[in-house]
Amino acid sequence: MIRSRLPKLEVPGLPFHEYFFKSTRKYADNLAMLNYDTKEQFTFNDLITKAKFIGRALVAMGVERGEV
Repeated sequence: MIRSRLPKLEVPGLPFHEYFFKSTRKYADNLAMLNYDTKEQFTFNDLITKAKFIGRALVAMGVERGEV
C-alpha cells in the first residue's frame, strides 16, 4: 500500500463544483492551465466560465442532476 507523506486532506461536505468555485475565487486571475503545444493560457476564472458553459449545455440537452 502506498501512503502519502503529505498531511491529511480535509474534505468539505460540498459537491466538487461548489468546492472548486469557492476555493479558486481568490485566484481568479491567476494562471491555472497552460497548453504547452499551443501556448494557450487559462486562468481559474476561464476554467469556471467554461465549466458553467458546459453545465448549461448539458442541461439544455436534457441531462438531469445525478445522470453524469
